[in-house]
Amino acid sequence: MKNRNNFNHLAKILDKINLFKVETDKDGVPMYYPLLLNNSEKLRAELLKNKIFCPKPWRGLFDLFNGENCENERFLHENLIPLIIDQRYGKEEMDKIIEIITGTL
Repeated sequence: MKNRNNFNHLAKILDKINLFKVETDKDGVPMYYPLLLNNSEKLRAELLKNKIFCPKPWRGLFDLFNGENCENERFLHENLIPLIIDQRYGKEEMDKIIEIITGTL
């Protein structure tokens, strides 16, 4: 339930700027809020500076395909920021994430 609440709290604010349109069913419990932005390197660095871990998915993907015909995959790899929303966190932590994101963009 906490995951869902955290997801909804982030979605209420971040869906307006998120290039990734997220649809979840009412019973699903997401692991992350997938924030996709153009040129997200600065934001990722700012989140990490503030001790907010944001994993970078699909490491090594381009080696597997020799980097050929992977423009969409490369864009996702470079710009998707999976924001962790698990039960260890609550509204205060989500508000801090929102503050950093909106202050950096």
